[in-house]
Amino acid sequence: MVLQRALEVAQAPERLRFASELYPHAVELYESPHGNHVVTMLIQILPPPVLQPLVDKLQEKGAPAIARHQYGCRVLERLVEHCPAAQIAPLLDEVAADSEALSRHPYGNFVVQHILEHGSPDLRHLLFQRLLPAVQCLATQRTASHVVQRVLDFCDGGCASAVVDSLLLSQSPHSLEEVACNRYGCHVVKQLSGLRDAVRRAMVKERLSAGLPSLEASQFGRRTLEEFELVMPLPEEAQARTADGDGPGHDS
Repeated sequence: MVLQRALEVAQAPERLRFASELYPHAVELYESPHGNHVVTMLIQILPPPVLQPLVDKLQEKGAPAIARHQYGCRVLERLVEHCPAAQIAPLLDEVAADSEALSRHPYGNFVVQHILEHGSPDLRHLLFQRLLPAVQCLATQRTASHVVQRVLDFCDGGCASAVVDSLLLSQSPHSLEEVACNRYGCHVVKQLSGLRDAVRRAMVKERLSAGLPSLEASQFGRRTLEEFELVMPLPEEAQARTADGDGPGHDS
């Protein structure tokens, strides 16, 4: 706290002096429950060119290891927000290369989500290309399903259409219907009800309609059907029983 306060009130030359003394200890700092706040503050208050020694030190550790750390993930997120993509390209390339595994990780997934939200269009597309082959599996995993939702939120319409095509073509155990009946996958499929691509939106709705009996028997599948207006919402009492686990459902 004292060092953070000192950085806040210091003038530019003093901040640079502080930074030069701290950069060699960047890894120990980001691994500390208190020191990581100092590193993120440096990223937020210093001009990006001055941060290059910090970026170089983090590269020695490797972005995948940093992204998997409880506090290190925050450091990468701040770098994505405050530094030009070209400056941190080696770190971002390492994240992209490991993006499928990071999407499943309890901390790494936040870095992937953050890049999808704040990264350049080229970087988003690179991440998307890495994730697309596994998108059906990722959609049903607790943390990775949020990454798939961010793809739908922030990648261009062509990427969303490619996700739909992948789900429509996928076979068991990750068919569209099975993803819709999954505790986490249902949120991904529900999001498809808002697709700008009317043709693919209609294709998804048609598939769900064809599988209505099995989907309706699942508490998660039923929520998906409701989102596409294929069934009426349950009365409040029945919804409460289902939410409590009394009703039929698919949980994975």
